[in-house]
Amino acid sequence: MEVMVAQGSGQGVRRARAARLAVVAGFMVLGLATADAVPGGAATTGSWATTSTPSNVRAVHVALLRSGKVLLASGSGNNRGDFNAGTFKTSIWDPVTGNLTAVSTPWDAFCSGHSFMADGRLLVAGGTTAYKDGTPGSFSAGSKQSYFFDPVTEKYTATGNMHVARWYPTVTELGDGRQFALGGLDENGNRTSSYEIFDGSAWSAPHVGPSRYVFQPMYPALHLMRDGRLFYSGVNTFGGNAAEVPPGLWSLANNAYQAVPGLSDDTRRDQGASVMLPPAQDQRVMVIGGGDHSNDVNPVSSTAIVDLKRAAPSFSAGPPIDAAKIYVSAVVLPDSTVLETGGAAKSVLFSGTPVQSSQIFSPKTNVWTKVASPAVPRVYHSSAVLLPDGRVATFGGNPTSSFEMRIEVFTPPYLQTGTARPTLTGAANDFRYGDYATFATTQAAPIRSAVLVRPAATTHESDPNQRLVDVGFTKTSTGVSITLPTERNLAPPGWYMLFVVDANGVPSVAKWVHLDGAGITPKGGYELDGFGGLHPFTVAGGNAAPAVNRGPYWPGWDIARAATRRPNQRSGYVLDGFGGIHPFASGTAALSPATSGAPYWNGWDIARGIALLPNGTGGYVLDGFGGIHPFRVGAGAVPPAISGATYWGGQDRARGITILPDGSGGYVVDSTGALFPFRIGSGGPGVPAVAGPYAPGAAPVRGVALQPNGAAGVVLDGFGGIHAFAVAGGVPLPITGAPYWPGWPIARNISI
Repeated sequence: MEVMVAQGSGQGVRRARAARLAVVAGFMVLGLATADAVPGGAATTGSWATTSTPSNVRAVHVALLRSGKVLLASGSGNNRGDFNAGTFKTSIWDPVTGNLTAVSTPWDAFCSGHSFMADGRLLVAGGTTAYKDGTPGSFSAGSKQSYFFDPVTEKYTATGNMHVARWYPTVTELGDGRQFALGGLDENGNRTSSYEIFDGSAWSAPHVGPSRYVFQPMYPALHLMRDGRLFYSGVNTFGGNAAEVPPGLWSLANNAYQAVPGLSDDTRRDQGASVMLPPAQDQRVMVIGGGDHSNDVNPVSSTAIVDLKRAAPSFSAGPPIDAAKIYVSAVVLPDSTVLETGGAAKSVLFSGTPVQSSQIFSPKTNVWTKVASPAVPRVYHSSAVLLPDGRVATFGGNPTSSFEMRIEVFTPPYLQTGTARPTLTGAANDFRYGDYATFATTQAAPIRSAVLVRPAATTHESDPNQRLVDVGFTKTSTGVSITLPTERNLAPPGWYMLFVVDANGVPSVAKWVHLDGAGITPKGGYELDGFGGLHPFTVAGGNAAPAVNRGPYWPGWDIARAATRRPNQRSGYVLDGFGGIHPFASGTAALSPATSGAPYWNGWDIARGIALLPNGTGGYVLDGFGGIHPFRVGAGAVPPAISGATYWGGQDRARGITILPDGSGGYVVDSTGALFPFRIGSGGPGVPAVAGPYAPGAAPVRGVALQPNGAAGVVLDGFGGIHAFAVAGGVPLPITGAPYWPGWPIARNISI
């Protein structure tokens, strides 16, 4: 869709004004009411609306809190009079009601850096202790102070001072939840040359950066990459080009710096935009526009993209934006596109003519699409943030002698398709890496993607922590089951907005979820031997399954064939070769309820595997020919019929069965290690096909099990060897402490 609203076009301006007025009508009562969808599914360019109440502070620093409210931090707000008077301001804007609430601000947070902690508090570091006023010897200077802002209490609390004062620093969260601070001017107005790290309670001693740095740029765009290195893209504030500080990948482990060549217009990337293109798994960073705040030169419209998955990455030219801009903002949207908006055709020191245009970039097609133009100019000290309802709010703008106080909100085209947006509901919101979660959804079209979006914390058009992470999902009968990321560098710990997006590209309203920094939930399991012995092992360094003290054990009788655990993880069932199901338990846990409806082949040793549904109400027994037979647990319902399963008439090949954590289907493994997907019930999506990880030699295949997050699984060989496989791009977890009987093919099954 091409925009028809060009700056200066009478028809386009009238059209944009009409669209704005239509939406403003809905804003008069609530600060951010939901706009009506365009009837008939017609393509739109989106629309802008100015809220009825302007900001009550100069919104230099803007952060979306996990409460859904927006923190607007000003400090002295580039106002020397307020600085001299010690008048420092912060406010909280509620997008739902439009209310603005003043917050006591204990220091001058103007030109600080910020990043969200794993627990959702905002770390605000640095600020202003002196203004350059034009007199000989005067200079701008930084502060050592740092504070938390708590979204629950809505108050600042001191964290303890940094070792180095910083004015215009960048703060980037690392994969372990620590915060990395770099850049800015010190208390004497000099550029800093060291970094320090905050661990949640104290700041580390300063460390010197790589020798390639002649000086640390101000507000350097530093993105955390999947391998733990930091990527400096070349975008900063107040200058710094590739000759002084080349873009590159910085390893904190050994202070090594790998320069990344090819950035075009590197002398005019001051206050351009630097954004990790969605999804973060692609590891591509885009640089958009920029100029030179301190010199009378024209900005650029060029973009550059680098693929950091490559061993020797270099920038390539991307498609240009529609106008040359400095002070351009970029916002990652939940449909995995990027909005660019705001900017000026000159530095505000040299006329600062606003450029009021916006475009959306699709990383998949490498194309910019023009969308509606904003009414409010956004220049120096402006910001744009994604809201939980999928809109984008813009703030600020600081020509030389004034400050823009109006708040304007963009409704993207995906909210004007004429189709109902999907819903996403569920009580759980606190997860660990690798966990899975089930949510209810309703939607007019099938769900296309599920994504985590980190909430914005931006200033001077810069938010290097911004990212969108794809999450794996499986359709269930009532919604979706998602698998949380397993990599902390890919999705640093903290609160995220979870969106689902339907086939029309329409996102749900976000659900807030917390990804904990403590790592993967400790889990363990059992290997079963042929006599009914259950041997505990550990998954991912967690706690081994407790020792089983009650249950079947048949010394000298090689009749055990499979085992499965109930949801309480302390009890379960062992299957014998004739189809008999025998409960077991550990500690003081009750023995599992009796089963009914299970097959029993008296004298026919053909039972091979057993698996329970995730809710524990029933399960399935596998016979050697691939037949899958349902049974009930206690008074549970009879499980649904199986579709798509393998069957080898007369061939005793089937060896194990496992079920996905959302209960939608699972896998059968045969004696060769091949894995065959099946569905439970009908009407759902297909189960992903996976490759068998093990081609048996002396030890035949004996069993299969999925990790509790459904992202991967293992195949068991007869000696107790465990072989990992991935499901739909998931990551297998390491297993330790598992038994191994070389030369003794007595292993029969595995359960995690």
